[in-house]
Amino acid sequence: MARVIPFEERAVARLRDRLGEAEAARADLIAFARGHAGATAAIHEAVLALMAAPTLEDSFAVVTRDWPGLLGIDCATIALVVGDKAFRVDPSGTFALEREWVARAHERAAPVLLRSGGQGDPLFGPDAASIASEASIRIGQRGCGTPFGVLLIGERAGRDLAAGEGEALLAFLGRSLDAIISRWLRGTD
Repeated sequence: MARVIPFEERAVARLRDRLGEAEAARADLIAFARGHAGATAAIHEAVLALMAAPTLEDSFAVVTRDWPGLLGIDCATIALVVGDKAFRVDPSGTFALEREWVARAHERAAPVLLRSGGQGDPLFGPDAASIASEASIRIGQRGCGTPFGVLLIGERAGRDLAAGEGEALLAFLGRSLDAIISRWLRGTD
């Protein structure tokens, strides 16, 4: 006697498995989209706050003091080369740096460098030891006679930062900061 193979049961089981996988993928996609929309809104708020700053010094204060709260990060630092001078701006003030140190960081951040694990880039200054995840974002272009450097944003909690995770938004943040700095420096010439 021939044996009857229960194709229908297997097909239904396979369809249930595939439906479960599709539901999980849909939930992941929705969570990503919600997170991306929140990140986009935070970046927009940060840029609007930067645009509202009445002076270059106030712009630096917005980045180093206000952006951490607006962006949900722990630290924001600017390392910049203007002419033959280089400096770091963090919440505690402005500090002279070696020009080539900033130039090397600028080259590494093409246009965004994400790192996690270990401690933060030394350009963070005293906060470097507490930074576990960071983004180094290029500001300006080297060799154009205009200011260039990096915006460093960091978190104390270690996160595995995947390539592509918000890099376009972070690059936009760097380009916005570059535009504001250039505007202020052109206005003082």
